[in-house]
Amino acid sequence: MGEIKVGNEERKARRGIDDWAVLPNVGAYAGYAFSPKWFVGGRVDWISANINDYDGTIWNAEATVQYQMFKHFGVGVAYRYLDFELGKDNGT
Repeated sequence: MGEIKVGNEERKARRGIDDWAVLPNVGAYAGYAFSPKWFVGGRVDWISANINDYDGTIWNAEATVQYQMFKHFGVGVAYRYLDFELGKDNGT
């Protein structure tokens, strides 16, 4: 469901797609522990689909650094980039 408001006028719309498809994605990931305490890793995933008049892509990328403080406890930080694009071909 989507909403748009222009000035004092508000409109709501709902659109659905009745199709389904198996959508495999393409991805790669790697990790490297350059010492017993430090680990770095990353991944990239991409998927694209075109159903009827709708066309879209998703990009997902992540970078991670982890420090293993104790045998069963570690801390880490990660950055994730996520990009969605969706469009509808209206014949123009």
